[in-house]
Amino acid sequence: MSASPPSLPSPPCAARPPKQHLVMSAEIRRLLEAIDRSLADASAAGISDATRFDAAHKAATQCAVVAMLAAGHQAAAPGADHQGSLLQAVSHMLDVGPGIWAELDALRRRRLAADYDGRTVMREATSACIAQAVMLRRRLHAQLAARYPELLGQG
Repeated sequence: MSASPPSLPSPPCAARPPKQHLVMSAEIRRLLEAIDRSLADASAAGISDATRFDAAHKAATQCAVVAMLAAGHQAAAPGADHQGSLLQAVSHMLDVGPGIWAELDALRRRRLAADYDGRTVMREATSACIAQAVMLRRRLHAQLAARYPELLGQG
């Protein structure tokens, strides 16, 4: 696996192990369906870039939750930086390199700026967020099929 660059914080699982969680295949399949719905919303025509960006970001976050659950960990409860912690963890669990992690973190910060400062979400940011969410979904499915096929109903 790739090491994080010095400027990025360590993943939360390095400092404190996540709570263990026994996952059921039905739970994973429901969450995978939710990811697909979020990606469909992100690609829908006729809605704002901000709404599409939110849907894509939600899909990326949902990928992180599924990766943690599949590995037997319970995702942290929403808090001050819940999504940042999830995206840090997914970078290690799905073997995402530091460049992609940095882009995911920049997209997360852009989403926060839009939510709390009212900044406009540009079309380029929306496209980038959708592309990253699709990539995470692809990696997640590959990891599940290779390591946890029973969670997909294949084992």
